[in-house]
Amino acid sequence: MYLALAPEYSQNKKMLNQYHDQINFALGHSNDNNFDSKYLKDNKYKRVIHFLNAMSGFHQRNKSLVNSVLEDTNRNYLIEIISDLTHVRSQTLNFLYQSFDDSNIVLVSDSLPNKGSKNGIYKLNNLEVEKKDYLFYLKDSSTLAGSGMPYNLILKNFYKATKCSFSELVKFSSYNVAKSLKSKTLGRIKINTKANFVLIDKDFNVKLHYFDGEKAKLD
Repeated sequence: MYLALAPEYSQNKKMLNQYHDQINFALGHSNDNNFDSKYLKDNKYKRVIHFLNAMSGFHQRNKSLVNSVLEDTNRNYLIEIISDLTHVRSQTLNFLYQSFDDSNIVLVSDSLPNKGSKNGIYKLNNLEVEKKDYLFYLKDSSTLAGSGMPYNLILKNFYKATKCSFSELVKFSSYNVAKSLKSKTLGRIKINTKANFVLIDKDFNVKLHYFDGEKAKLD
């Protein structure tokens, strides 16, 4: 589990300094344009949430979050990328792939709980959202509320945009997170580990799914 913080708030800095050895902190959505990158270099943040989205963007003079991550030459943390082609376009996905080591990248969907459901109106806490194909919008608006894309298509988008290898996709989808959490039973297939895996074909269609050693039923 990770706890995301916006770094510009003093109470969050206090929490980070006090508990970074006990809690996995992530760098969350933020407008910070004077970010102190020592917190990344000191490995107090273990993860960057939804890189490029809802955060202070690249600037030639400011010390934004995007600047801090792109300019870092010794990244010892995970960087989440939403590869649904709406949050991040195809060409930018390839740029990020070329910029980061394969041990840093984590592909995420940012999908809402009702992904996979038919188009229509759903509740997101106290908000009403409308699902239109692979995207959710706040009801009666064009404001993006989240993705509705299945994870296998998230991986397919990144694969097509970057021409990365399937072994790299394994790292981006599971192994890197399991390693970051220091899990000995997740993120790999071997004796005495949990049988949690998804088998896909070359076209990214899901063919087999095991969860905690049990074969899952596919729709």
